[in-house]
Amino acid sequence: MNKISIVIPTLNSAKTLKECLYAIRKLSHQYSIDPDVIIVDAGSTDETLAISKEYSKKVIVYSGVSRGKARNIGVENSSNDAIVFLDSDCIVTAEWVEHLLSLPLDIGSTVVAGPAVLVEANTTIGSAVRDMLSNSFFTMSSYTFSIDVCQKEVDDVPSSNMLVSKKFFNQINGFPDLNFNEDGVFCTRVITGNGKIAYSTAFRVLHKKTFNKVSKFANYFFQYGESYAKNLKQYPKLLNRYASFAAISAIVTVFSLAVLFLVDLALLLFFATLVSSFMVLLLCYSLIQFRKMRAGLIPFLFVTLSVSYLVGFYCGTIRSLRKTNPNAKCKK
Repeated sequence: MNKISIVIPTLNSAKTLKECLYAIRKLSHQYSIDPDVIIVDAGSTDETLAISKEYSKKVIVYSGVSRGKARNIGVENSSNDAIVFLDSDCIVTAEWVEHLLSLPLDIGSTVVAGPAVLVEANTTIGSAVRDMLSNSFFTMSSYTFSIDVCQKEVDDVPSSNMLVSKKFFNQINGFPDLNFNEDGVFCTRVITGNGKIAYSTAFRVLHKKTFNKVSKFANYFFQYGESYAKNLKQYPKLLNRYASFAAISAIVTVFSLAVLFLVDLALLLFFATLVSSFMVLLLCYSLIQFRKMRAGLIPFLFVTLSVSYLVGFYCGTIRSLRKTNPNAKCKK
């Protein structure tokens, strides 16, 4: 497969976009392919447009467009049936191109996806986050950043590194008009549209996303938790294992603490002991799994991720309810 269209949504992406586009151009020349690169910009105010026009003849500016709709616009302006979706901070590799070339011309209803491997880590926190998010145990077998499996069929992947046929994409109505969780809805549409998602580590890109501060890491998962809850009403099929886990965990935690406080403080101490034991086991697993001292931070980061997601989910739920109940409030 050497005739592809690459769709890249952008918004103030100058810091990473040039490296992304340079890698595409360099490997295209090396492997004698001529990709049709379409950049859909949401109204950048930095050097994004200048960089885009240097590397692509198709630069579309659509101020305020969501990431989901930007990808749909890119597909509408594509010239080939094979559509690749990349994020502006993802860098293709030789292994990625070789896997692409090995695929049949007609992939039908199969969506091909691969890991977006985190490579930037300028602090100890950043390195620990990268280790954790590249392990399927800590991400509930999500394959966003994971490289733990070689090849399998999955039900949920990010849109930062994905290949789909234009015909099948249009058949399932593409992405929803969302900035967050658009990939979750898309994957649901793939499965319900009798398609399948083939995940392969060979189809890997390098992801320049960084989490060098705990606050940035927490905010990232807060936003995802919040958006999940807010989008559930419009897209109930988003209620997958992650949203279900968040909802059940929030209910069980609040109920348990309430009962423990009201019934017996000794039970609260027992509950705290169980949590402490879990953290110790998590610490041991992390140190054995990664064999690095920074892995000692992973239990703390895992709790940060879980709490941030749950708080975001709670706030998103409350904000959704405020549409019908103006007295409802969300405290962050």
